Amino acid sequence: MLAQVGGDYFAAQRKCPHLGFNLCRGSLDGAAVVCPLHKAKFDLASGKIERDPKLLFIQMTAKSDLKTYPVRIEGEDVLVGV
Repeated sequence: MLAQVGGDYFAAQRKCPHLGFNLCRGSLDGAAVVCPLHKAKFDLASGKIERDPKLLFIQMTAKSDLKTYPVRIEGEDVLVGV
């Protein structure tokens, strides 16, 4: 997943580390991505969990942080280190 927030680019795994839902269908909250399934929130710079998942009234604990990748801009190209 690649996201642009302001002038900064962030790259992270596409699947939520909790249940594997597609984070590309989620939303951005500043420099964080929110899972559309259970509203877990991950910082795009570090991958750290900012808010644990919750389904209806069931509070859960995220299994792991989001994997992030380094991004470099060269001219008009966005390069992601994987």
